[in-house]
Amino acid sequence: MAELFLILISTSLANNLVLDYMLGTDPIFAVTKNTTPAFDMCIVIIITMPLVAIFSYALNNIVIIPLGLEYLQLILMVILVSILILSVNFITRKYFSDIHERIGVLIPLIMVNCTVLGLAFLTIRLNVGYVSALFYGLGSAIGFSLILMAINSIRDKVSVSNVPLPFRGVAILMISLGLVSMAFMGFNGIN
Repeated sequence: MAELFLILISTSLANNLVLDYMLGTDPIFAVTKNTTPAFDMCIVIIITMPLVAIFSYALNNIVIIPLGLEYLQLILMVILVSILILSVNFITRKYFSDIHERIGVLIPLIMVNCTVLGLAFLTIRLNVGYVSALFYGLGSAIGFSLILMAINSIRDKVSVSNVPLPFRGVAILMISLGLVSMAFMGFNGIN
């Protein structure tokens, strides 16, 4: 149990997909203009990333490796991610229509999100088991959501600050992301 907790904490803080691997900076800059879309994106990510981690690990160990289909791994993972995200879209539309009204717009953004596909390959590389893959996906989702909300807060603060002209817009956000990344480097002893 302690190992699973360590996976969860280290994935969300020390081995963050956005800060450590630079996966998913595009949706972070796209949806952090307002708090509501950023929070909705966090909900979608927390729902989808653990599912992607478990199913990618299962697909790799049940289908790809036993059948010798390693050369099709990328295509199969893209198909898997698309099916899972469309399934989440269908389930939320059918059973949770109030949530779907808020997050339905973000489903296409998640489908092309490199963070989700990167998580699938990193889970395969981890190769530790289904429960650990679940905690790896959940920790990645928590870490992504943490960075998303942090950048949202920074963007709110920067919008009312007097930023020099050359640094306005995406430039100050990239600088801020770099500073947040350096702050998160303090958690590297968790590994």
